[in-house]
Amino acid sequence: MAFRLLPLFFLLVIRDIKINLLDTPGHKDFAEDTYRTLTAVDSVILVIDCVKGVEEQTEKINERLSYAKNTRNCLINKMDREGRDH
Repeated sequence: MAFRLLPLFFLLVIRDIKINLLDTPGHKDFAEDTYRTLTAVDSVILVIDCVKGVEEQTEKINERLSYAKNTRNCLINKMDREGRDH
């Protein structure tokens, strides 16, 4: 039995602007699902855990984004946690 975790989809409407948010799993076991999702987007927000730092899978996704020339933004998460010295 195969297990798949699909991206979550959110629709955000601000005035007359529609923004589709796709939340993909960051674990390397789901990399292909994430890569497929990247083909359907114009821009990406990479969420970085400030305690763990930039993880290997984040670097791979960032590299893939370079080939696709997607616009990238970075969000640093968990800034209130101890050990945030990265």
